[in-house]
Amino acid sequence: MKNCSWMATERFFEGVQHAKNYATFRPRPPEQLTERIVAYLKEKYEGQLDLCVDVGCGNGQCSTPFAHHFHQVLATDVSSAQIQVANALVHPVNVEFRNCTAESIPATAGSTQLVNASTAAHWFDLPAFFQEANRVLCSNGVIALSSYGLASHVFIHPAKSTELHQALFHVFYGELNVFPSQTNNKVWNIF
Repeated sequence: MKNCSWMATERFFEGVQHAKNYATFRPRPPEQLTERIVAYLKEKYEGQLDLCVDVGCGNGQCSTPFAHHFHQVLATDVSSAQIQVANALVHPVNVEFRNCTAESIPATAGSTQLVNASTAAHWFDLPAFFQEANRVLCSNGVIALSSYGLASHVFIHPAKSTELHQALFHVFYGELNVFPSQTNNKVWNIF
């Protein structure tokens, strides 16, 4: 493995308290998402699952679910505070947290079956990230990019569904988006 460089695209979540809050309040992915990603990988790749790299891992919410599928999970994030908090949390022994950018993955060429990024790719220099992911992926390896957001259909109350949907969108994309950043808006366009 090589050392990580600091040629980061965009950096936030730098403070330890912010990272602790992130660990406490950030939604965790549903188990079905991890299972579907691994199932898709197994459709493409027939060998042993040695290495998953989870890029932009934060404090590992999406990294640790891959631990029982892979011999090793390398979880990386540009924020040293996120990595510090991740290392302080209980996690499987085969999950290693490293501080580096998405564009400089500390894995050897062709060593990785899965490069995962959950609600993180909008922070990356995507052309550089894809080039780096391609470098570390083995033949038939997979890149999985996922995110979450406001569902486009709400069926809470059939008679009020449209009204509810409009109100949620108004709050989500209007009132909560008072100070939008170009990078955060990428989430809604990429995913």
